[in-house]
Amino acid sequence: ILALYMGRDEDPFKRYVDEFGRAVRDLLVAASASSGRDKLVIPATKFLTMVSTNAHQNKLFSEDSSLDQICRSIVIPNVMLRDEDEELFEMNYIEFIRRDMEGSDLDTRRRISCELLKAIAINYKEKVSQLVLALVQSMLAMFAENPSSNWKYKDCAIYVVLSLSTTRAGGASVSDTVIDVATFFTSVIVPELQGQDVNSYPFLKAGALKFFTL
Repeated sequence: ILALYMGRDEDPFKRYVDEFGRAVRDLLVAASASSGRDKLVIPATKFLTMVSTNAHQNKLFSEDSSLDQICRSIVIPNVMLRDEDEELFEMNYIEFIRRDMEGSDLDTRRRISCELLKAIAINYKEKVSQLVLALVQSMLAMFAENPSSNWKYKDCAIYVVLSLSTTRAGGASVSDTVIDVATFFTSVIVPELQGQDVNSYPFLKAGALKFFTL
């Protein structure tokens, strides 16, 4: 209903946007990773994305603490792979990769959370760049400490960087200056593809190969 009001006639709703935006943000922070909550999390994230396209009109995204909370407690947890994602990949990895590359998985937590991040980056590129860089470095460090247990953190880092490297978020371009893609490719992607064990970490290899479609 909130998204409907925003989409049809924003002006009468404008004075309530910040209040509702904060309520939705808090709801998303508290939401569990259970797939049973997807029908709540996905539309709520879409609403927050819609609000972010007019972020200059409210304080929700201009506050450093709020922006940090959105990136750290909403985007990253929802991009992180879940057990059902692994099961789908194991059942039909070709279909999983196809949907991911074509973008037909829009109504998933992973995809819609990255759409939110890209939308915020349009108006707050510098702040988003700093946050994303710190989060990506942290996740890669966790992977380096224990690759067998923490490979999902590297997958999450790759997915976030890939998403920010694509060109659209709500119809506007997102420059790759948000993160240095060339350096990321050399330091993170190339070593993954050069690994001698071709069967190790299939999710990471699938993500690494996707870089060649950019």
